[in-house]
Amino acid sequence: MNIFVCEIEISPLEFRMRLIINHLLSFYLTALDLIRHGGVSYLFKPLLKYGFRPELGIDNFPTTNELFQDALLLQEKMERVRLMNSIRVFALDLSPGCMFEENKRNTCGDIGKCQVMGNESDLSSTLFGIDNAAEINTNSNKNCDEKKTKVDMLKNPPSNTQYKGGEIWSRIYDEIVKVDFPLLRILVSGIQSNIAIHASERYRKIGEDSYDYSLSNFINKFVIFEDRGINLLITFHYIVRSICILGPVFEEFVETLDNSPENTLLRAEIKEVFNKEMYNSCMPEYQKNIIPYHSLPMAEKFFDTFISALGCVECEKCVLHGTIKGKTLDLAIKALGGSKTIKLDPIYFVTYLNGLYIFSTSITMIDVFSSRVRTFLVFSLFITFAFLFYLKYKVSSYLDNGRIKHKKND
Repeated sequence: MNIFVCEIEISPLEFRMRLIINHLLSFYLTALDLIRHGGVSYLFKPLLKYGFRPELGIDNFPTTNELFQDALLLQEKMERVRLMNSIRVFALDLSPGCMFEENKRNTCGDIGKCQVMGNESDLSSTLFGIDNAAEINTNSNKNCDEKKTKVDMLKNPPSNTQYKGGEIWSRIYDEIVKVDFPLLRILVSGIQSNIAIHASERYRKIGEDSYDYSLSNFINKFVIFEDRGINLLITFHYIVRSICILGPVFEEFVETLDNSPENTLLRAEIKEVFNKEMYNSCMPEYQKNIIPYHSLPMAEKFFDTFISALGCVECEKCVLHGTIKGKTLDLAIKALGGSKTIKLDPIYFVTYLNGLYIFSTSITMIDVFSSRVRTFLVFSLFITFAFLFYLKYKVSSYLDNGRIKHKKND
C-alpha cells in the first residue's frame, strides 16, 4: 500500500499571520490565567512609564534607567564582536566532572533542544579554547568525555531547552550557604533571571535560526518574582563594573594574537568595549561596589563548584551557557575584588565576551516584552471599541426595523 504525503507550502505572509494570531491567543490565555490567580496587575505594568523594568533604589548603585542605558550601549558594541569567528566559534569542555554524583556525566549527542548544534562555518586563524586541532570533537557520535566540543554561538544562542534543573539549583544554593558569601545568592539569582528571559525570547524554534517568544513564560518565570529583576540588575551592574577594570588585561591579551585582518579589527573593538568612560556603572560615585579581597578565595571556590555542578546536567546547551555565565561572573568578581593574579586564558577571553552580550541582551529584552504587551493592550482596546460600535449599530438597526414594522402595522 502506497502512502502519499502532501506537503502544503505556507507563504511568508500566511506564516506571519498565523504567528500574530497565535500571539494574540497566547496573550488572552495569559491574561485569563493571571486573572484566575489574582495577578492581572502584572499585565498592565507596561502601561506605566518603565514597563516591566525592575525598580532599583539602592544607595551607591546606578538607577534602573542608567543600567538600561549601559545595557543598550554594551549590546550595540558586542553585536559586532560576537560575530567574529574567533569569538563566535570556540572549543569548550561540555563534560565537567559531576560533583554530586561521582559517575554521572553529561550526555553527548542528545537530539532536540538540549543538544549543541554543530558548526560548518569557516574558522578564523584562531580557535580559542584548544591547544591543537586534534582536541576538537567534531563528530557527535564520539564520546564528549574524550575531546572538547566545537561550539558556534550563532547556532547555539541561549534558548528554552525545557530542562528541569530544580535539583541542581537547590544543590548550588546549598553550596552558597557553605561558603558564607551572601552576594553569591544574588548573583546566582541573576543568572537564573537571565536564563528565564532568554528562554522566553527563544521559547520555540520555528526555523533553522529563528525562534518564537512566549509572553506567558516571561511573566510566570520572571515578572511575578520582583526580586529576580532586581537581582538581575545588580548582577549586571557588577559585570559592567568589571569592564571598568579589565580593559588593560583584555588589551594585553589581544596584543598577543597574530596580525590577521580579523584580529586587527578585534583589537580596535576591544578598546571600544572596554572604554570605561561610556558606562554609567563606571562613574566614581558607584566605585564603592567592590568585593572584599578576603572574599575572593570563597568566591573562586564557589565558581569551581558551580562549573562542576554543570557536569551533573544532562543538557549540552545548559552546560555551554552555564559555563559562559559562571566564568563571566567569576572573572568579574576577581576584578572587583582586586585580585592580583588575573591572567586571561583563551576560555576566559571568549566566555567573558560572550557573557557580556548575553547579559546585556537579557536587560534590553525586558523593554521588548513591555512593548509587545503595550501593543496587545492597544489592539485589544481597539477591538473592544470596534465591537461596541458594531453592537451599537446592530442594536440601532434592530430598533429602527422594529419601528418601521410597527408603523406599517398601524
